[in-house]
Amino acid sequence: MLLSEKYKILFIEIPKTASTVVGSALNNILGRQNVLHILDRFDNTKYNHVYRHCPINDAFLDFPESKEYFKFCFVRNPWDLQVSQYHFNKYVLNYKIPDFSTWLKSNIVVQMEWIKDFSNFDFIGTFETLQGDFDYICSSLGLPLQQLEYANSSKHKHYTEYYDQDSYSLVANLCKSEIFHFDYFFENY
Repeated sequence: MLLSEKYKILFIEIPKTASTVVGSALNNILGRQNVLHILDRFDNTKYNHVYRHCPINDAFLDFPESKEYFKFCFVRNPWDLQVSQYHFNKYVLNYKIPDFSTWLKSNIVVQMEWIKDFSNFDFIGTFETLQGDFDYICSSLGLPLQQLEYANSSKHKHYTEYYDQDSYSLVANLCKSEIFHFDYFFENY
């Protein structure tokens, strides 16, 4: 979660949606002194509910005034997001985890858990149109445009190569709201 009281901005960081990239750009644009960027849930003793990847409702609990701020987040094709999260956990964090299909059964990232209600946000951008959506946010807020520099990206095959019918259906069922709302589909690769 990134919050600026000075600029009246609340950015909710959904995992694997380029939140590191966007957070870094906002720190550069706004100045670190103007940004509260809570990165670690366990080092956070000042606030009761917020941490880096907290849902918007948790942010509202500790910062009720943020309901009046410009609130935004980014989402990602849920099938692609799961593969990215899997590879990040396995190869960047070095977690000992099973094959993708087995892991997926108990580890699906459902982006609606962060969003809760679309009306909570002034803007929801997509990973797939990240730079254009970030430019829109900056323009809307009167901030200078900045080219985003990508970080934490995992290297792997196209996401469609990881799914069988069962794993495809599992994501389709659990993420149906975001799939419908953002017109996501499973690409024919």
